[in-house]
Amino acid sequence: MKVLHVLNELRPSGAEIMLRIAAPLFRENGVECELLATGETVGPYAPVLEAAGYRIHHIPFARSPAFFMAVARFAKRSGFDLVHMHSERGFIGYVLAARMAGLRRLVRTVHNNFNFGGWLRMRRGFERRLAERLGVRFIAIAPGVEQTERRLYGTSPLLIPNWFDSAHFHPVTPEERAAARAAFGVRPDEYALVSVGNCSVVKNHTALIEALARCTEFPWRYLHIGLEEPGAPERVLAERLGIADRIRFIGAVDDVRPVLHAAELYVMPSQFEGLGIATLEAFAVGLPALLTEVPGLVDFRQYLEDVSYCEPSAGGIAAVLRHLLQKGAGLDGRGAARSAAIHQAFGARRGVLAYSALYSRVITETAGTVQALDETFVNGRQVNKQSGAKRDEIH
Repeated sequence: MKVLHVLNELRPSGAEIMLRIAAPLFRENGVECELLATGETVGPYAPVLEAAGYRIHHIPFARSPAFFMAVARFAKRSGFDLVHMHSERGFIGYVLAARMAGLRRLVRTVHNNFNFGGWLRMRRGFERRLAERLGVRFIAIAPGVEQTERRLYGTSPLLIPNWFDSAHFHPVTPEERAAARAAFGVRPDEYALVSVGNCSVVKNHTALIEALARCTEFPWRYLHIGLEEPGAPERVLAERLGIADRIRFIGAVDDVRPVLHAAELYVMPSQFEGLGIATLEAFAVGLPALLTEVPGLVDFRQYLEDVSYCEPSAGGIAAVLRHLLQKGAGLDGRGAARSAAIHQAFGARRGVLAYSALYSRVITETAGTVQALDETFVNGRQVNKQSGAKRDEIH
């Protein structure tokens, strides 16, 4: 079967990372996937996805019927069996254009907790319910996202959780930990914290930095992975608070494992999330975590019993963090159990099998409306093999 994934600019974020991980597994299951980037540019992650075997196409987004019809006509003449949409932006436009072009096999994954309010909530609810009536099959990437979609918008999404690169993330060994701490200049007595995520208001790193400034009596070191915002406001804040020498801004990295290996604790202070892949990776190497009590992160309570939670404010983070810092440097001995639980619930093969079964069911439906999938089918079956890699520009 041949599937077109429609995304925004290709960046190293959730959907793109999962597609990279899934590339060989989709081919193994007979699903030939191609990607359509709709950003102003193709995006910096395109070479990585090409190297994984995807053929990449590009149609720059425009808020006009001509753009949506161009996407629909391209999908139809290219012979795709199914169109899988990942973008919240312009979603209903893709659906209406696809149906006008005669495309009926449509899937939409909701990748975040879109807690819209007021008129926008009403509009998005109407658009989602209309899309379902037109045969779109909605997928939620986390229990919290599923609940948000049902409660706020009246849809009935299928839950297929995010996955991580389960072949590459395993509990850290003593040798890996020692080498990583030496590489990043973490002293034996220092309690190292790590966060993973590009800087933004939603990621809420400023609250974490302000919380750390309230805990200077402890010997901590903060390892910050991710792209900084223009003007580096978090770095400026750390300097103003007098703790810049205890924070290492590492930037974007190709492999987060060495940084995770150096740490005692993973911290995600976000204001909301979908289901963070970075958090899955941290648990998979065995780290304990301090997460904010917000949609998308509270979901982890269903899978792990020992996650620490706090309010998404500097005071709330500092209150829980101080208790954790009192334990001192060193891992807690429960890393293997954490890793095993995350591998079981969020392994890549399980997620790819679920999507492959979904695609197969949608494609073989003869009625105009896609019928509900039963759970046993979703955890489903395998089919054949194909591959390909190349980039096309479409105008």
